[in-house]
Amino acid sequence: MLIKLSILLANLIVMPLAQASDFIFRSDVTLEVRQFEDDGEKDTFENQRSIKVHLEGEKDWEKLESKFAVNGRYDDQDSSRNVIWSGDSYLKYPFSQTFFVSAGLKVFNYSYMEAFHPLDGMNAQIIDISVLNSEKMGEPFIELHTYLWKGDFKLILTPYPMRPVLPGAESRLNLPQDFNRGVWIGQDGEEPDVSDHFILSFERTIDTLDLQVVTSKGMDRSRLLIGTLDYSYFGESPFPNDNDLYTPYYYERYLSGINGVYNFDSFQLKGSLAHTYYLSDGEVLVAESESEFYLVSPDDYTAFAIGAEKPVSHNNGLDSTFYIEYQNILVDEESKKNFPIQNDLFLAWRLSFNDINSKEVAVSTVFDLESSEPSGLVGFSYSQRLWESWKAEVDLISYFIPDDEPLSGLGFFRDKDNISVKIQKYF
Repeated sequence: MLIKLSILLANLIVMPLAQASDFIFRSDVTLEVRQFEDDGEKDTFENQRSIKVHLEGEKDWEKLESKFAVNGRYDDQDSSRNVIWSGDSYLKYPFSQTFFVSAGLKVFNYSYMEAFHPLDGMNAQIIDISVLNSEKMGEPFIELHTYLWKGDFKLILTPYPMRPVLPGAESRLNLPQDFNRGVWIGQDGEEPDVSDHFILSFERTIDTLDLQVVTSKGMDRSRLLIGTLDYSYFGESPFPNDNDLYTPYYYERYLSGINGVYNFDSFQLKGSLAHTYYLSDGEVLVAESESEFYLVSPDDYTAFAIGAEKPVSHNNGLDSTFYIEYQNILVDEESKKNFPIQNDLFLAWRLSFNDINSKEVAVSTVFDLESSEPSGLVGFSYSQRLWESWKAEVDLISYFIPDDEPLSGLGFFRDKDNISVKIQKYF
């Protein structure tokens, strides 16, 4: 019934727009059912259902290009996943053959890799209870784009950072309350919603080498501290002045680095290097337990990732792709526990059947090399077209996490094993 109502709603929106002259319109509706492993807690759910609607379109008026994308999701168990958000929605105008101006909302991509993305942190995300499932939200921007030194040079102003959507009290985490509104922390303390944030990027291809150089100033939405700034000292120990320790704090930073892909005849070699410099060392009081509290601030760090991608063609028409990637975050020992993905190895295999139904199988795993015991996750995915405009996908993710793994690391995902089934209808 839910998917029938969604298809009807999408048709009511799609048909008038699709009939408009010179308007290119696409949409899809996805019904997802997700089953979690029983965690033994009576207050948490093991099954949830959601409907996601995606609409996108584009139209040109002489030189002016327009594009929009919007998504909406309803979840019957977790109200924090009931979100409407934008993808790429902007206007673009060419002032000359080599100079363009764009403005609107944009999803930025600064990564060539499959699993690890040290330099790709310019968008807020909808944080789901899966290390592999985070959807980017469009970021307000104004972009100046020109061709320079045989490459693409872009100056992007991002004055209004979007706040990430975090799991709520009704999520699988079974939190005592929803998180408060996120607070920006800059060099002078709390920051306003509008600031002088920017991205400078340069991309160029040299023979078979693709390079991407980026430097930016903005809020780090990939890491956060959850606690309070309202505390007092009793003796030498800090204690909160009330019981509300559910405010997310995001820190302003400079993020700079480089991505590269070298295309050999039979495989690709990839690399990424990024450095984060925080503009504030202001401390937040966070809870270690119900009676233990400590002050913490984020430390500057450097992250690098290397990897390879190897395609293989089989005699029966099937194609395989093998992936191997390694990431390490260079930070002091005390801060390592605050990175869920810090010293890790990613292995994956994707098999494409190249048939009329576009069947595809993927198996992946992430190993935490820092842990003294086996720690990480295994994922499996199968997808195929059912009919001309229908698609089915099955995803399984299983975590193997030691009991003493902190919640600031992979311990956050303990008891979050789940299998999901998605049915997608295209229009």
